[in-house]
Amino acid sequence: MEHDNEYFALKAAELGLAVFPCHNCPGNPELHKKPLVKWRDESTIDPERIEAMWKRWPTALPAIDLAKAGLFVLDGDRHANGNGVVEHDGVAALKVLFAEHVIEPGTVPAVLSPGDGRHYYFRQPEGDLLGNSEGELKGQGINVRGAGGYVIAPGAQLPDGRRYAWDKHTPNLFTALREGTVPTLPDCLVKLLRNGHRNDEPTFETAIKTNETVKNKFNGSSVREQAYAAAALEGCARELAGTASGGRNNRLNELAFRLGTMIARGWLSRGDVERDLYAAAEACGLVKDDTARAVRATIRSGLDAGEKQPHPDLQDREFSSGEIHHSKKDDQIKKDDEKGERQSPPLPWIDMSRWDDEPPPPRQWAIRNRVPLRQAGLFSGEGGTGKSIIELTKNVAHVTGKDWFGSMPEIGGAFYVGAEDEEDEIHRRFEAIAKHYGTTFAELIRGGLKALCLLGQDATLCATTGKSGKVETTALYKSLYEQAGDLKPKNISIDTLSRAFAGSEIERVQVYGFASHMQALAMAANSSVTVLSHPSLSGIASGSGISGSTAWHGAFRFRQYLEGVRPEGGDRADDDMRELEFKKNQYGPRGETMVLKYDRDKHLFLPVPGVSSLNRAAKEARADDVFVTLLLRFARENRNVSDKIGTNYAPAMFSREAEAKESNLTSLMLADAMRRLFKAGRIWNEPCGKPSRPSSRIALKR
Repeated sequence: MEHDNEYFALKAAELGLAVFPCHNCPGNPELHKKPLVKWRDESTIDPERIEAMWKRWPTALPAIDLAKAGLFVLDGDRHANGNGVVEHDGVAALKVLFAEHVIEPGTVPAVLSPGDGRHYYFRQPEGDLLGNSEGELKGQGINVRGAGGYVIAPGAQLPDGRRYAWDKHTPNLFTALREGTVPTLPDCLVKLLRNGHRNDEPTFETAIKTNETVKNKFNGSSVREQAYAAAALEGCARELAGTASGGRNNRLNELAFRLGTMIARGWLSRGDVERDLYAAAEACGLVKDDTARAVRATIRSGLDAGEKQPHPDLQDREFSSGEIHHSKKDDQIKKDDEKGERQSPPLPWIDMSRWDDEPPPPRQWAIRNRVPLRQAGLFSGEGGTGKSIIELTKNVAHVTGKDWFGSMPEIGGAFYVGAEDEEDEIHRRFEAIAKHYGTTFAELIRGGLKALCLLGQDATLCATTGKSGKVETTALYKSLYEQAGDLKPKNISIDTLSRAFAGSEIERVQVYGFASHMQALAMAANSSVTVLSHPSLSGIASGSGISGSTAWHGAFRFRQYLEGVRPEGGDRADDDMRELEFKKNQYGPRGETMVLKYDRDKHLFLPVPGVSSLNRAAKEARADDVFVTLLLRFARENRNVSDKIGTNYAPAMFSREAEAKESNLTSLMLADAMRRLFKAGRIWNEPCGKPSRPSSRIALKR
């Protein structure tokens, strides 16, 4: 956020907009968005002064001095009362104002405010500069900002991540400034603001008629097409409002896509669609369950996709309000689709035209630098090494917002789909983890933790079909997809691959097919998806941790591998030590390893402090064992050793013995072992000698 706000301050200044810093504290309305400096005097385009300001106030919001910029802004706010009801909808009022004066909103640079408002930017008209007088617009939720006023700059970001974002359906302000295409405030609005008088106050009906005139003027759609689209919008909104939990998010996306095809033809206003679909999402409870931000993101995604595939022309036919009937052309399209003869739609190339004026969005993580958000990954390890316990621990850490092996997962729900253990075992494991984190099952449930036990049942999520071997999803996958899309957990655990994937693990095409469905699940839920798996014998021997095709490494964006300590010449995991290696992280550091040890009292794995690899851990454990062994032998031989440097200094004496030499242990290594053993309470300084000359010797604590 700090980098972004300074970036946009400098970007605005580069285009000749004098800027200054404002408070960035939404929780304190008295200070939020208030200037941090004497802004009329200190607003500047000097990059050195700007950098100095943001060095002092790194998170400050950049604001534009409109008098120096020569700009005029109409700010449509949506103010809600204490009950959350919008009393003055400035966005709707601006829409009526623009319709009345035949101004197409899509031609005016607009910025979406974090409070769901709109800032429309114009150049000041000729003559005296317009100030901040609202005139007859007062009380409608429309704020006027001109000479003597300021607005928060486009791109500015709040602490919670919300920002003043570009309305992608209008010109980018920075691009328009560079190209000199920011429109001058129309004379009709100038007269309105200067005279404080509107000719004829429009009724709702006349405003709608005027708006239809504007639509017809700018997109050429017919009354019939608009009526068809209006009926479709009404029907879609009604359908969504009646949709039950379990498929609402997906249905919202589908309906938004359908209506987006009509927006592309100019039959509907995008603003109308966004408003009605959002209201329907509120009615069915999706906004309450999934947050307003997530709902608006789904609407935006569906509309954007629909606008890339404009609706076909209407045929001569009749239809009733609220229904969408298929024309002969629609039926032909469907038949062509089935035959594979329909002409392919144009490729949806990325629109990079705004990128000069927009920094790349920050990367999103489920667990910073370890697990990226909206991606699927693989967590492999031999059976019995503890993958499930570690994955369950991660899920509880997500829900509680507490530490997971030295990192802080994003707070949110978590799904665990298990097919390897019975419900009682899952209960026992969660019980131990909940106790470790100091939480209860009631709190975990409220936080969004969900577990599904499919032991002894069909847990297939994806399977190959027919001779082609194409990987298709099952009914179970579809149910999981809908639940994840609605509830938006931060992580979804699939335990395990062999139960979830009914396909060939050595066929590259099938591997990528399965991975693509896991990726789709992650994107629908805005989460990470972690698939647990067992490596093949060759994967164990090589240390790669994969099974079958090497495509398993390439198909997933992150990959983790868990293995145990192996004594030389042994084939079985040793003791309770494990090494968790992050073998792949497509977007961050890779090769990170950590050593874990199973705590038999707590029944879960915990990091070994200060140890980053099993080689080191094993060496330290060996040094401890040799020190204790030699201490016992020296005691039997009545040879006392001390922790103080001298002729009987234990590390020096022990390093000369065969046991130490065989393990390549130096005096320094044994000194470290001695300190660890003292700290662990395994050895102590036992009093010895005559009362007149008291002394001590290192002894094993019993």
